[in-house]
This record gives sequence, structure tokens and C-alpha cells, in this order.
Amino acid sequence: MVYTETVPPRDLDAILADGKIRAVTNVNQTSYFIYKGEPMGFHFELLKKFADHLDLELEIITSNDIDEALGYLQSGAADLVAIGLSVSADRKEMMQFTEPLIQSRQVLVQRKPNGWELYLI
Repeated sequence: MVYTETVPPRDLDAILADGKIRAVTNVNQTSYFIYKGEPMGFHFELLKKFADHLDLELEIITSNDIDEALGYLQSGAADLVAIGLSVSADRKEMMQFTEPLIQSRQVLVQRKPNGWELYLI
């Protein structure tokens, strides 16, 4: 589903009045997938519980491209993004983040250089 039209972003009151929340998530083996005709996945379950809590219908938009997903949000085609995103200064200007559900950190994995034993003290 590709949205080309820009619509105004909706606040919670507008979402509640519409009765539907539109969320972008990625398709993979853990976040969102269809199994035997039923949607499943970690992000789907979180979104479904959130929508049910607010008594809203949930509309899922899928995108495995982060820039495209953020484009849906910026254009107003989606109300929220449910993708594991790193928090950056640029993204903080564009959207609000929830409290982290999962945190990770980057590490560098490489081969030991020749003669690495010489650096042990």
C-alpha cells in the first residue's frame, strides 16, 4: 500500500473520533507476519493490545524500508511507527519516542590482527 497523498497528521482526539489507528511496521519473523491467515508477531501484539485498550480498529501498513515508514508518518498516512529505531537527534525533531522496550548497543567484531599478543600487558 503506497500513499502518495499528504494528509494532516492526526492527534489522539482525531484518531479516537475516527475509530481507527494506522500503524506502520516491518514484516519479518518476529515483528509482524501472517501465519495460516492470521496476523502475528511482537509488534502486532503490542499494536493490537494498544488499539483494543483504546477501543480502536487497527490498520497495519507494512514497510521494510525505514525511510518509507517514516514517510508514511510524516505524510499523515500513518499515526505511529512500530519498528525498532535508534533514537537520533534528527528523528527526535521529527517524532516522539516511547520508552524503550528493547535496548541494544553497537559493538565492533573483527579478526585479531597479527601480533596481537604483543599488545597484552
